[in-house]
Amino acid sequence: MEIRFRDCPQDRQLGNWTLRIRGSTGFRRLVEIVYSIAPNYQGKGYATEAATALVDYAVNSNQVKTIRAHTFAEFNPSTRVLEKCAFKKIGQVLHSENNLVWRWEKSRPRSTSN
Repeated sequence: MEIRFRDCPQDRQLGNWTLRIRGSTGFRRLVEIVYSIAPNYQGKGYATEAATALVDYAVNSNQVKTIRAHTFAEFNPSTRVLEKCAFKKIGQVLHSENNLVWRWEKSRPRSTSN
């Protein structure tokens, strides 16, 4: 998967983004999106573009039921990115690397075809 950003030179390293597969196989699959943006590119909408692309990729695979993300347990730019991508904060969990974090989830839209 390649993500191309608007208004950005393609020879720049903007950050990192990952789609991690968690959980069982088949339609019940759970994936987690992880992203970070280099400080010089923060606040320009690139994190939202990356998160949107990861969510779209997962949804379009037709194999994902739930998309998950985690943020520090405080309102910050990453929480705003997830809100823009229609994630809902579902609670707090203890994370081995970051101590207390907020868990966010987005469910795959149900198919409207009959």
